[in-house]
Amino acid sequence: MHGLIRLALALLVLTLGGACWADPPAPEAEPAAAPEPLPPEASAVALESPTEACARQHEAAQVERMGDHLQQARDALLACAHEQCPSVIRSDCITWLGEVRALIPTVVFEALGDDGLLTDVEVRLGDRVVLPRLDGRPVEMPVGFADFSFTRPSGERKTVRILLRQGETNRIVSVDFRTPPAPPAPEEPLPRAPEMVKVRPIPTSVWLLGASTLVALGAGASLGTVAKVKEGEAGSSCAPNCASGVVSEIKDFALAADIAFGLAIVTGVTTTIVYLGRPTVMVPRDQALATRPRARTLTLTPQVLASPGLAWLGLRGRFQ
Repeated sequence: MHGLIRLALALLVLTLGGACWADPPAPEAEPAAAPEPLPPEASAVALESPTEACARQHEAAQVERMGDHLQQARDALLACAHEQCPSVIRSDCITWLGEVRALIPTVVFEALGDDGLLTDVEVRLGDRVVLPRLDGRPVEMPVGFADFSFTRPSGERKTVRILLRQGETNRIVSVDFRTPPAPPAPEEPLPRAPEMVKVRPIPTSVWLLGASTLVALGAGASLGTVAKVKEGEAGSSCAPNCASGVVSEIKDFALAADIAFGLAIVTGVTTTIVYLGRPTVMVPRDQALATRPRARTLTLTPQVLASPGLAWLGLRGRFQ
């Protein structure tokens, strides 16, 4: 009995001693901070499977293509054409990818300067830098109207507005930075064409022939008068037995008068023919007025011609 009591006490002492020498309890750890919630879209994307992601890109590509957002449609088709996507989706995306790529318009930018083609030109579409320098390579652009700004290092800027259509490739968009040529000098007005009129100028030959006719008439009248005077003198002094020299002299004057009158007739007819047949020419009105012959007045002056043994009365004419 006593042995059982001593054993129970020994066990009690050992138990209390172990509790005293045991390590103190570790302090309680602070609770971890709760993670921040993700946006609904990111949560949905993070939770979707690869197949669901491929289907979503497949659907987005069709929507972007119908909205003429060909570059966004191309990017979606590249995603759903990946080998991890189901074969049915991949087949559609690969087929549509070729079609969309063929529809995306491309542009080649060009700038002209005084020394030829320029390269140090920046191209912007709105606020977006399309090219920092021109390199002659085609650049993909969205469909529709586009306002491209070309800026040189000096700050000179030009803007070009174009309409890009589906399937339009390598469209040249060019601006001209060349110095404009100096404006041409104003042309002098052309002289006014003179007014032309028809005239029939009198040839010089008409005046020469007319003068010859008058001279011949004068000579014929003078010679005829002399012949008549000598014939009258011979009739009163020696007729009908006048010397042969007297008769011959009278005949010579008469013949000379006839020749002079014949010459006057010939030259008079010739003068008339030449005058009536003169040609018609076109000359400026001012020239026609300047060369128009003035009206002339014929002045006749009586004149007595006298010589030893001979005298007669004649007329002297002058045009004024």
